[in-house]
Amino acid sequence: MTRKITSAPKRRKVPKSFSVLFHVGHRRKSLRSELVDDVYYEVNRSAHFGRWTDISQDGLFIQTMHPLPVGRQVKLKIRLQKGSRLYRAVGVVRHRLEWVGMGVEFTHLHPEARRLIEAIPMSLS
Repeated sequence: MTRKITSAPKRRKVPKSFSVLFHVGHRRKSLRSELVDDVYYEVNRSAHFGRWTDISQDGLFIQTMHPLPVGRQVKLKIRLQKGSRLYRAVGVVRHRLEWVGMGVEFTHLHPEARRLIEAIPMSLS
């Protein structure tokens, strides 16, 4: 009995436009920092604590097992540096991943918080 040896299937080259389309940061309006710090958020007079895992001038991602529905307005208190004060912001949930968290777009952000976020080194990842 002879075996026919076959090579591994050829990999098709993915068009550059396709890989750019599906880059992690393809929908982001601005660069983000992947730092982690505290955030308190309030919905319907109920306070919650979470951690933000990336932030930009436009918004942040909050880790939570129970993200809010898309479109929900949320009041935020954000810590930007260890031991620093909390800065107020208001945002709207724009993206949610069940058991993971939610992306919140800022609609109002304290001017000092905006200045501190601008000073953080950013990337597209």
